[in-house]
Amino acid sequence: MKHIDAAKWHFPTTRYLQVISILLLSALCVNAQSMTESLFVQAKRNATAMLNKDYETIVSFMYPPVVRRMGGYKKALDQVKKIMLDVEAKGGTLNNITVGQPSIIVQEGSEHLAIVPTKMEMSFEGKKVWASSYLVAITQDRGKLWYFLDGSGLPEETLAKIYPKLVLTVEIPKRRNSLEDEINDSFRRMEEKE
Repeated sequence: MKHIDAAKWHFPTTRYLQVISILLLSALCVNAQSMTESLFVQAKRNATAMLNKDYETIVSFMYPPVVRRMGGYKKALDQVKKIMLDVEAKGGTLNNITVGQPSIIVQEGSEHLAIVPTKMEMSFEGKKVWASSYLVAITQDRGKLWYFLDGSGLPEETLAKIYPKLVLTVEIPKRRNSLEDEINDSFRRMEEKE
């Protein structure tokens, strides 16, 4: 049996730690990139499901505790259908949803979270309106499956109570819509005339 000289295989301790650190950082970066890519793809699939009135897919992307609070999958599905049909009955048409680039991904407990900016374009009785908001994206399996909470119904103060690290780390987009902008512009013009 051949003798191996251990001295030939000895790395200086600092060099060894540098190599290990570089390998770990590389693995973390690749994982974060794949999680972000997965998030973006799934956020777009969720938007497409809304445009196509694919209610089952919409509910599949809903955060499970919210689905449970709604009474389970079947009741959540019925509520989503009802909301979307009510909008149509009132003359509303969803024309487009734009999904922006996700924020950095933040870990809180066993979940990873991010903010995904969105812009929804609709028509109401022939008048075009838009609303910009965000989705809170949540994964419990390192990005294989993402769930979404609609930021339009989630004030930043409430979000800060649920996910304080996310709110401290990521800038939460301001919710806006064209109707508010139009009203604010009208008030500004009225004040200028006085």
